[in-house]
Amino acid sequence: MKTQLLLLIMVLGSGLLPGQNRPTNTSYTEQDLQDLSNLNPGSGAVRSIDTRYEGVKGSPFLNEDWQKGTFELAGKTGYGEEVLVKLDLADQILYFRLNNGFTGTLPTNKVRSLQLMTDSGSPRLFRVFPEGRIEGSNSPKLRFYEVLLDDQFVLLRLPAKEFRQADYQGAYSSNKRYDEFIDQSSLWLQENGQAFQKVKLKKKAIEKALPDHSQEIQRIIKAEKLGLSDEADLVRLLRALSDQ
Repeated sequence: MKTQLLLLIMVLGSGLLPGQNRPTNTSYTEQDLQDLSNLNPGSGAVRSIDTRYEGVKGSPFLNEDWQKGTFELAGKTGYGEEVLVKLDLADQILYFRLNNGFTGTLPTNKVRSLQLMTDSGSPRLFRVFPEGRIEGSNSPKLRFYEVLLDDQFVLLRLPAKEFRQADYQGAYSSNKRYDEFIDQSSLWLQENGQAFQKVKLKKKAIEKALPDHSQEIQRIIKAEKLGLSDEADLVRLLRALSDQ
């Protein structure tokens, strides 16, 4: 109870007050969260009625359901007790629900890392980094990156979604009658502290990112029968390279 009260005080002290419009750092009621999929994330207002409009496809969240998780606050060390969380990939905001029912949000500048619990027992780890540090730009924007591997090779996944509005009004519209959240996730690979490189789940892309390991990559893929069809295959490949 003391932990929940402390977290509530920190959230309120950081300006997360109920009743403000998204996407500012606000707290939301449970009903607001349930209604979120019917709102335009950029405006916080319900779209006016138009019989041609077909609604919203997709969701801004990593997962639709609340998940058990724990997070490490900026400026602090160690994780707090488990609460229910949702990660908004469009606005890079962490929603949380305390055990007493209080629901609020934390922006990226308030969070260092997040652990999402899974059925396998191994939590998924997300860390907050400046976009420019990972993607080689001057952007100070903070984002949640999932840590898939942290060894000689570091493999990060940026889970991201982009909101695209309907376009069916006007003579030159595309006649797209629904708003949509589009997946814009990407993978970032680093070797021995060098600059990160954006990679795809393709053999040629990995060889291009790691030219000094081209022969080993081909041999391991053949020996392990890796199709690189998912991130787990890429992690297996990188771990095998580390063992060379």
